[in-house]
Amino acid sequence: MRHEAERRRYEEAQKREEELARQRALEQEAANWAKAQQIRIYLSAVKAMLTVKHGRIQSGSPADQWLTWAHQHADRLDPVVGESFERLRLLGM
Repeated sequence: MRHEAERRRYEEAQKREEELARQRALEQEAANWAKAQQIRIYLSAVKAMLTVKHGRIQSGSPADQWLTWAHQHADRLDPVVGESFERLRLLGM
């Protein structure tokens, strides 16, 4: 009896820990998504300012390279664009 009660308590503690881990992962993904959105809005403003100030951004220019890198960084942060979204698809969501 005692061992069964200990096993149940252990299993319940495991379930609580798994639930907390899932909650933390969800909250981190939401924070990363929001940060990626904020970066994209910022990049849009930077691109608009550069276009007004200098005209068209030349392909391969330092500004173009930086904007490309920055968009890639936002994509890496964004769980909807990256691997997390693929994980959700595999879960049937």
